[in-house]
Amino acid sequence: MLTNGNVSNYKHLSKFTSTEELNLSIRGFLYKFKYELNETIISIYRLIANHAVKFTGICFMKYSTIAKQINKSESTVKRSLKVLKDLKALEVHRTTRTSGRVRGGFGHNVFVLCDMSNELSKMNHRQNDEKLCEVQSEHFKNSEETSPAESGNLLDKRSSNNVGNKGQLNHTYLPDTIPNEFVEVVKPFFNNASDIYTLWLRVQNVCKSVKLKQSSETYVNIAIQVFKGAVFMQKNNKIRTSFIQYFYGGLKARLLKQASKEKYNGHGLLQYDWIGEEA
Repeated sequence: MLTNGNVSNYKHLSKFTSTEELNLSIRGFLYKFKYELNETIISIYRLIANHAVKFTGICFMKYSTIAKQINKSESTVKRSLKVLKDLKALEVHRTTRTSGRVRGGFGHNVFVLCDMSNELSKMNHRQNDEKLCEVQSEHFKNSEETSPAESGNLLDKRSSNNVGNKGQLNHTYLPDTIPNEFVEVVKPFFNNASDIYTLWLRVQNVCKSVKLKQSSETYVNIAIQVFKGAVFMQKNNKIRTSFIQYFYGGLKARLLKQASKEKYNGHGLLQYDWIGEEA
Protein backbone atom coordinates (compact mmCIF):
# COMPACT_ATOMS: atom_id res chain seq x y z
CA MET A 1 0.00 0.00 0.00
CA LEU A 2 1.17 3.53 -0.72
CA THR A 3 2.20 5.92 2.04
CA ASN A 4 1.42 9.60 2.46
CA GLY A 5 5.05 10.54 2.99
CA ASN A 6 6.25 11.73 -0.42
CA VAL A 7 3.69 12.34 -3.15
CA SER A 8 6.40 12.35 -5.82
CA ASN A 9 6.59 8.58 -5.30
CA TYR A 10 3.21 8.30 -7.04
CA LYS A 11 4.42 9.65 -10.37
CA HIS A 12 5.04 6.19 -11.75
CA LEU A 13 1.29 5.51 -11.59
CA SER A 14 0.52 8.08 -14.30
CA LYS A 15 -0.87 6.81 -17.59
CA PHE A 16 0.13 9.96 -19.48
CA THR A 17 3.33 11.63 -20.63
CA SER A 18 1.84 15.10 -21.17
CA THR A 19 -1.11 17.34 -20.32
CA GLU A 20 -2.22 17.10 -23.95
CA GLU A 21 -2.61 13.34 -23.62
CA LEU A 22 -4.59 13.82 -20.41
CA ASN A 23 -6.91 16.33 -22.06
CA LEU A 24 -7.58 13.94 -24.95
CA SER A 25 -8.43 11.22 -22.46
CA ILE A 26 -10.85 13.49 -20.57
CA ARG A 27 -12.55 14.42 -23.81
CA GLY A 28 -12.82 10.74 -24.72
CA PHE A 29 -14.45 9.89 -21.38
CA LEU A 30 -16.98 12.73 -21.65
CA TYR A 31 -17.74 11.82 -25.26
CA LYS A 32 -18.57 8.25 -24.29
CA PHE A 33 -20.25 8.67 -20.91
CA LYS A 34 -21.57 12.23 -20.52
CA TYR A 35 -25.13 11.22 -21.43
CA GLU A 36 -25.00 7.75 -19.90
CA LEU A 37 -23.95 8.60 -16.34
CA ASN A 38 -25.74 10.80 -13.84
CA GLU A 39 -24.60 14.34 -13.03
CA THR A 40 -22.98 13.35 -9.73
CA ILE A 41 -20.62 10.84 -11.34
CA ILE A 42 -19.70 13.29 -14.11
CA SER A 43 -19.10 16.05 -11.53
CA ILE A 44 -16.78 13.80 -9.52
CA TYR A 45 -14.84 12.85 -12.63
CA ARG A 46 -14.46 16.51 -13.62
CA LEU A 47 -13.35 17.46 -10.11
CA ILE A 48 -10.67 14.78 -10.03
CA ALA A 49 -9.52 15.70 -13.54
CA ASN A 50 -9.21 19.38 -12.55
CA HIS A 51 -6.93 18.41 -9.66
CA ALA A 52 -4.85 15.95 -11.70
CA VAL A 53 -2.42 18.48 -13.15
CA LYS A 54 0.72 18.69 -10.99
CA PHE A 55 1.33 15.00 -11.55
CA THR A 56 -0.37 14.37 -14.88
CA GLY A 57 -3.47 12.25 -14.38
CA ILE A 58 -2.98 11.81 -10.62
CA CYS A 59 -5.10 13.46 -7.93
CA PHE A 60 -4.83 13.30 -4.13
CA MET A 61 -8.12 13.83 -2.30
CA LYS A 62 -10.12 12.48 0.63
CA TYR A 63 -13.68 11.24 0.21
CA SER A 64 -14.82 13.97 2.58
CA THR A 65 -13.17 16.66 0.46
CA ILE A 66 -14.90 15.45 -2.70
CA ALA A 67 -18.24 15.22 -0.88
CA LYS A 68 -17.91 18.80 0.35
CA GLN A 69 -16.91 20.08 -3.09
CA ILE A 70 -19.97 18.61 -4.85
CA ASN A 71 -22.34 18.93 -1.88
CA LYS A 72 -23.06 15.20 -1.62
CA SER A 73 -22.62 12.57 1.09
CA GLU A 74 -19.48 10.47 1.37
CA SER A 75 -21.50 7.32 0.69
CA THR A 76 -22.72 8.84 -2.59
CA VAL A 77 -19.13 9.72 -3.51
CA LYS A 78 -17.95 6.17 -2.82
CA ARG A 79 -20.75 4.66 -4.90
CA SER A 80 -19.98 7.02 -7.77
CA LEU A 81 -16.28 6.24 -7.63
CA LYS A 82 -17.06 2.53 -7.76
CA VAL A 83 -18.95 3.14 -11.02
CA LEU A 84 -15.93 4.98 -12.44
CA LYS A 85 -13.64 2.16 -11.33
CA ASP A 86 -15.89 -0.46 -12.91
CA LEU A 87 -15.81 1.54 -16.17
CA LYS A 88 -12.01 1.55 -15.92
CA ALA A 89 -12.06 5.34 -16.06
CA LEU A 90 -9.85 5.60 -12.98
CA GLU A 91 -7.95 3.65 -10.35
CA VAL A 92 -8.22 4.29 -6.61
CA HIS A 93 -5.24 3.67 -4.31
CA ARG A 94 -5.39 3.95 -0.53
CA THR A 95 -2.51 5.37 1.49
CA THR A 96 -1.38 4.86 5.06
CA ARG A 97 -0.20 7.70 7.30
CA THR A 98 3.52 7.34 8.00
CA SER A 99 4.39 11.00 8.47
CA GLY A 100 2.92 14.03 10.21
CA ARG A 101 1.52 14.43 13.70
CA VAL A 102 -1.06 11.65 13.24
CA ARG A 103 0.36 8.33 12.09
CA GLY A 104 -1.27 5.03 11.36
CA GLY A 105 -4.56 4.33 9.66
CA PHE A 106 -5.64 5.47 6.23
CA GLY A 107 -4.56 8.77 4.74
CA HIS A 108 -5.70 10.49 1.54
CA ASN A 109 -6.70 8.62 -1.61
CA VAL A 110 -4.68 8.57 -4.79
CA PHE A 111 -6.90 8.73 -7.89
CA VAL A 112 -5.25 7.76 -11.16
CA LEU A 113 -7.12 8.62 -14.36
CA CYS A 114 -7.03 5.94 -17.04
CA ASP A 115 -6.55 6.60 -20.73
CA MET A 116 -9.89 6.98 -22.53
CA SER A 117 -8.54 8.75 -25.62
CA ASN A 118 -9.35 5.76 -27.85
CA GLU A 119 -13.01 6.86 -27.70
CA LEU A 120 -12.07 10.01 -29.60
CA SER A 121 -10.51 8.01 -32.41
CA LYS A 122 -13.84 6.19 -32.80
CA MET A 123 -15.63 9.53 -32.93
CA ASN A 124 -13.26 10.99 -35.51
CA HIS A 125 -13.64 7.91 -37.70
CA ARG A 126 -17.40 8.30 -37.75
CA GLN A 127 -17.23 12.03 -38.40
CA ASN A 128 -15.67 11.34 -41.78
CA ASP A 129 -19.17 10.45 -42.95
CA GLU A 130 -22.38 12.38 -42.45
CA LYS A 131 -23.78 13.11 -39.00
CA LEU A 132 -25.14 9.92 -37.52
CA CYS A 133 -28.58 11.31 -36.79
CA GLU A 134 -28.99 12.30 -40.41
CA VAL A 135 -27.77 8.94 -41.65
CA GLN A 136 -30.10 7.07 -39.33
CA SER A 137 -33.02 9.24 -40.38
CA GLU A 138 -32.52 7.98 -43.92
CA HIS A 139 -32.61 4.40 -42.63
CA PHE A 140 -35.92 5.07 -40.96
CA LYS A 141 -37.34 6.72 -44.07
CA ASN A 142 -36.42 3.93 -46.44
CA SER A 143 -37.80 0.98 -44.49
CA GLU A 144 -40.83 0.13 -42.45
CA GLU A 145 -38.66 -1.39 -39.75
CA THR A 146 -35.00 -0.68 -39.14
CA SER A 147 -32.77 -3.73 -39.12
CA PRO A 148 -30.32 -4.28 -36.23
CA ALA A 149 -27.34 -3.58 -38.48
CA GLU A 150 -28.78 -0.21 -39.46
CA SER A 151 -29.73 0.83 -35.96
CA GLY A 152 -26.48 -0.15 -34.24
CA ASN A 153 -24.92 3.33 -34.50
CA LEU A 154 -28.01 5.34 -33.70
CA LEU A 155 -27.77 5.06 -29.93
CA ASP A 156 -25.85 8.01 -28.47
CA LYS A 157 -24.01 8.55 -31.77
CA ARG A 158 -21.65 5.65 -31.14
CA SER A 159 -21.11 2.08 -32.27
CA SER A 160 -21.65 -0.84 -29.96
CA ASN A 161 -18.60 -2.77 -28.78
CA ASN A 162 -17.88 -6.21 -30.15
CA VAL A 163 -16.92 -9.07 -27.85
CA GLY A 164 -13.67 -10.57 -29.03
CA ASN A 165 -14.46 -9.28 -32.52
CA LYS A 166 -16.83 -12.22 -32.98
CA GLY A 167 -20.03 -10.31 -33.43
CA GLN A 168 -22.54 -8.41 -31.36
CA LEU A 169 -24.70 -9.89 -28.64
CA ASN A 170 -28.39 -9.79 -29.51
CA HIS A 171 -31.32 -9.22 -27.16
CA THR A 172 -31.36 -12.83 -25.95
CA TYR A 173 -28.23 -12.10 -23.90
CA LEU A 174 -29.94 -9.40 -21.83
CA PRO A 175 -30.41 -9.91 -18.08
CA ASP A 176 -33.93 -10.91 -17.12
CA THR A 177 -34.27 -7.83 -14.92
CA ILE A 178 -35.19 -5.80 -18.01
CA PRO A 179 -38.96 -5.99 -18.66
CA ASN A 180 -39.72 -8.23 -21.62
CA GLU A 181 -42.34 -5.83 -23.01
CA PHE A 182 -39.67 -3.11 -23.21
CA VAL A 183 -37.26 -5.44 -25.00
CA GLU A 184 -39.92 -6.54 -27.49
CA VAL A 185 -40.67 -2.95 -28.52
CA VAL A 186 -37.04 -1.84 -28.69
CA LYS A 187 -35.34 -4.85 -30.32
CA PRO A 188 -36.53 -4.20 -33.92
CA PHE A 189 -34.50 -0.99 -33.80
CA PHE A 190 -31.75 -1.94 -31.32
CA ASN A 191 -31.20 -5.68 -31.40
CA ASN A 192 -27.75 -5.21 -29.86
CA ALA A 193 -27.92 -6.15 -26.17
CA SER A 194 -25.60 -3.35 -25.09
CA ASP A 195 -27.78 -0.67 -26.68
CA ILE A 196 -31.02 -2.04 -25.20
CA TYR A 197 -29.34 -2.28 -21.81
CA THR A 198 -28.17 1.34 -22.08
CA LEU A 199 -31.69 2.50 -22.92
CA TRP A 200 -33.10 0.69 -19.89
CA LEU A 201 -30.40 2.20 -17.67
CA ARG A 202 -31.61 5.57 -18.91
CA VAL A 203 -35.12 4.67 -17.72
CA GLN A 204 -33.80 3.65 -14.30
CA ASN A 205 -31.69 6.79 -13.96
CA VAL A 206 -34.61 9.07 -14.80
CA CYS A 207 -36.92 7.26 -12.36
CA LYS A 208 -34.34 7.72 -9.64
CA SER A 209 -33.65 11.37 -10.46
CA VAL A 210 -37.32 12.43 -10.36
CA LYS A 211 -37.87 10.44 -7.12
CA LEU A 212 -40.81 8.30 -8.19
CA LYS A 213 -42.51 6.18 -5.54
CA GLN A 214 -42.42 2.88 -7.41
CA SER A 215 -39.66 0.90 -9.11
CA SER A 216 -38.71 1.67 -12.70
CA GLU A 217 -40.51 -1.48 -13.93
CA THR A 218 -43.80 0.14 -12.87
CA TYR A 219 -43.33 2.86 -15.49
CA VAL A 220 -42.37 0.62 -18.40
CA ASN A 221 -45.46 1.59 -20.41
CA ILE A 222 -44.51 5.26 -20.20
CA ALA A 223 -40.96 4.40 -21.31
CA ILE A 224 -42.37 2.45 -24.26
CA GLN A 225 -44.62 5.35 -25.30
CA VAL A 226 -41.71 7.78 -25.17
CA PHE A 227 -39.52 5.39 -27.15
CA LYS A 228 -42.15 5.02 -29.87
CA GLY A 229 -42.49 8.80 -30.04
CA ALA A 230 -38.73 9.16 -30.41
CA VAL A 231 -38.67 6.59 -33.22
CA PHE A 232 -41.46 8.49 -34.98
CA MET A 233 -39.55 11.77 -34.70
CA GLN A 234 -36.37 10.11 -35.93
CA LYS A 235 -38.19 8.63 -38.92
CA ASN A 236 -39.45 12.09 -39.81
CA ASN A 237 -36.00 13.64 -39.40
CA LYS A 238 -37.09 15.85 -36.49
CA ILE A 239 -34.33 14.99 -34.02
CA ARG A 240 -31.44 17.46 -33.98
CA THR A 241 -29.51 15.87 -31.09
CA SER A 242 -28.71 12.18 -30.66
CA PHE A 243 -31.50 9.64 -30.31
CA ILE A 244 -30.52 8.82 -26.71
CA GLN A 245 -30.58 12.51 -25.73
CA TYR A 246 -34.03 12.95 -27.25
CA PHE A 247 -35.33 9.80 -25.55
CA TYR A 248 -33.85 10.84 -22.20
CA GLY A 249 -35.32 14.35 -22.38
CA GLY A 250 -38.76 13.14 -23.39
CA LEU A 251 -38.81 10.45 -20.71
CA LYS A 252 -37.74 12.85 -17.99
CA ALA A 253 -40.50 15.30 -18.93
CA ARG A 254 -43.14 12.54 -18.83
CA LEU A 255 -41.94 11.09 -15.54
CA LEU A 256 -41.74 14.50 -13.89
CA LYS A 257 -45.44 14.86 -14.65
CA GLN A 258 -46.02 11.39 -13.26
CA ALA A 259 -44.13 12.24 -10.07
CA SER A 260 -46.19 15.39 -9.64
CA LYS A 261 -49.40 13.41 -10.15
CA GLU A 262 -48.35 10.84 -7.55
CA LYS A 263 -47.50 13.58 -5.10
CA TYR A 264 -50.90 15.22 -5.43
CA ASN A 265 -52.71 11.89 -5.28
CA GLY A 266 -50.84 11.17 -2.08
CA HIS A 267 -52.44 14.25 -0.52
CA GLY A 268 -55.91 13.26 -1.65
CA LEU A 269 -55.98 15.63 -4.61
CA LEU A 270 -56.82 14.98 -8.25
CA GLN A 271 -58.80 11.91 -7.26
CA TYR A 272 -62.07 12.92 -8.95
CA ASP A 273 -62.50 11.69 -12.50
CA TRP A 274 -63.84 14.84 -14.14
CA ILE A 275 -63.46 13.46 -17.64
CA GLY A 276 -65.30 10.28 -16.79
CA GLU A 277 -68.09 12.28 -15.16
CA GLU A 278 -68.57 14.46 -18.24
CA ALA A 279 -68.73 11.40 -20.46
